[in-house]
Amino acid sequence: MTQTIPHKKKTVLAIFPSNKGFGYAIMSGPMKLEYHSMMLIKKYKLKDYKESFSEMLSFFKPSVVVVENRLERKGKRVKAVIDTITKEAKIQHLPVFKYCRDDIKSLFQNFDCKNKFEIVSFIQAEIPELKNRKGGREKPWESEAYYTPVYDAISLAMTHYYKH
Repeated sequence: MTQTIPHKKKTVLAIFPSNKGFGYAIMSGPMKLEYHSMMLIKKYKLKDYKESFSEMLSFFKPSVVVVENRLERKGKRVKAVIDTITKEAKIQHLPVFKYCRDDIKSLFQNFDCKNKFEIVSFIQAEIPELKNRKGGREKPWESEAYYTPVYDAISLAMTHYYKH
C-alpha cells in the first residue's frame, strides 16, 4: 500500500468477518463507496487479522469503524476477530459502532428490501460499480457468493450513515 485516501469528514470503515477472512468497505456517505474488497486470511491466526486491520487503519484513515453486533449467532473465531478489530480501533482512538442484523433489516425495509438478496440488489442498483459483483444467494439451497461479506460491510456502513 503506497498511497492513502485523503481523510474526509466522517469516513466510515465497515468490516464484516467471514469464514474466509473479512469483507470491508470505505464509505464517505450513505451511497458514496470509496473502496471495497475482501481480505483473505488463509489460516486463522488472530495476529494476521490484527495486522491486516492495523494496516487498513493506517492506509484509509477512517474517522469511524463499524462492525456487526449480533454476536450470539457467531462462532468463537468471529467473536475474537470482532473483539480484535474493536480493541485496535480504540487503541487508535477511533469510535466503534456496532449494529445488529435487525438494525440493517430495519433500514432496508424502508427501501422495500425483505432479505439479504434484495439488499444486495438494492446496493448494486444504487452503487453502479458493484453491478457485476455477485453477492447474496438467489435460492435458499445455494451457498452465498464469495463477495457477500463486502455487501454486508456496505450495509453496515449505510446503516451507520442513516442512523447518525
